Amino acid sequence: MNLVENGEVYKAQDYINASSANRKSLNLHQRINNSITLKNNNRVYCISLIFWFLMSVTLVGQTDTSHQAVYLMAGTRLHYGFIIAHTHQIKKLATSNPFGIQADLSWQLNTEKAYKLCNCYPRPGLSLNYWDFMNNKILGKGISISGFAEAHFINNKKISLAVRPGLGLAYLSKPHDSVTNPDNLAYSSKIGYSVLLNLTFNYKLNKKWIFNSSLNYNHISNGGVKLPNKGLNFPTVSFGIDHSFSPLNFKIIKRENKIDYINNNQWLLSLYLGFKGIIYDDKTYFVYGIIGKYLYQLGRVSYITGGGDFSVDKSKITIAKNSNNLSKDAQYVISMHGGYEHKFARFRTTFDVGLYLRNPDQSRDLFYQRYGIKYMIHNIFIGINLKTHRHYAEYFDIRAGLIF
Repeated sequence: MNLVENGEVYKAQDYINASSANRKSLNLHQRINNSITLKNNNRVYCISLIFWFLMSVTLVGQTDTSHQAVYLMAGTRLHYGFIIAHTHQIKKLATSNPFGIQADLSWQLNTEKAYKLCNCYPRPGLSLNYWDFMNNKILGKGISISGFAEAHFINNKKISLAVRPGLGLAYLSKPHDSVTNPDNLAYSSKIGYSVLLNLTFNYKLNKKWIFNSSLNYNHISNGGVKLPNKGLNFPTVSFGIDHSFSPLNFKIIKRENKIDYINNNQWLLSLYLGFKGIIYDDKTYFVYGIIGKYLYQLGRVSYITGGGDFSVDKSKITIAKNSNNLSKDAQYVISMHGGYEHKFARFRTTFDVGLYLRNPDQSRDLFYQRYGIKYMIHNIFIGINLKTHRHYAEYFDIRAGLIF
């Protein structure tokens, strides 16, 4: 039998008969080789460190004087606010002061093409919030995750203002229960929707750190999928800090006020499908409809709109069975509406006020409101909308359509 050691081949018997001195000599030879190899590795490692250090210094120096197309940013904010008693039914809940912790991940766009979409520096991103409503017995706590599209208006090198609309999902820990939590009329399901709007003042501390303070409006509800659903409306003040992973260097781009008259006035046709709940059972009912709308362009990114809406509300059939004042044809609803639409890159935010022309269910107001956001893919869009009657959310819907 042969043995292999340090690349040499030995007969087993020879190795056994070798003197202790010879074995020590072999072991010493191995340790010397290992030491030489380790030293060589250390030299390579040190040279690599020096190389990457010099490269990083070079790159940082280049980044300081160049304009990146996109800056990756992270941030955190602390919130403190109050709950609005928008209806007498939740006055008992509007006595606490919610506290929140927020974490953001965003992408600050810094190209002329992006700037011209809104005459601003757009920053899309994701926001994760933890909410303590400071009323654990009834309202509990919440976690929300939202997508946002923030518009930054740079006044000078240090100061900027930003407007952030956002929409997402929320998890809530203490939903309404007729036995264990009957006082919570704000929400009745653990999963809901979150809507946010804020105005932020930013102060640039240096090329990577930005201090901010914000006025925020937050809304959480389940969109009328399950009742009761009065919703939580809670403004907050927040303070925080943002960090850019590379030095910020905004391009100075001239603001354009000229209106683009190409395809100035547009028509919109859309189909939608909504989901809602009623007080008579725990089922979810469909609402489907069609909308036609005319868009008149006021500026580069703004429109005033007007149109009509025809919908079929399947919940009205069940309501009619439990009420002597309605018939099954109450499910057919016709209305007209007018509003405003704002373009932000591929996104458009919408607000409409509607007037019912046919609505046999007199328990509703004569007027309603719709808040929405849609995403454009050329002339086709997909979006979501919330229909409300003042403070009461009737239902959310998803929609798709065509602008021509």
